[in-house]
Amino acid sequence: AELSSTAHAFAEVSNLLGQSSDYRSRLTEGLQEFLVNPATVEVPVDSRVAAGDDVFKSLRLTDCGLLEACRRERLTLFTVDLDLYLHAKSRGLDAINFNEVISAADGL
Repeated sequence: AELSSTAHAFAEVSNLLGQSSDYRSRLTEGLQEFLVNPATVEVPVDSRVAAGDDVFKSLRLTDCGLLEACRRERLTLFTVDLDLYLHAKSRGLDAINFNEVISAADGL
């Protein structure tokens, strides 16, 4: 199975991991292993294309890049970001909100 994302999203995750003091080293090592794994696919999205999205001012670069990647490559978006999820669904993209999955699992 492959996992696809954009360089924008990978960079954002990397930067957020740098803010975690307790587990920074282990998390960074895990991210590095994930990124060099052949099953990880980076979908190139030009920043100009992402910035040209009508919702750029509210979603910004990473999320607009993810929307473009999902649209162009026909990928399913997995997210906990409700705003991003709703924008994806409004565009007819396949999207799954992890919060709904977790809530459904808790109800079992």
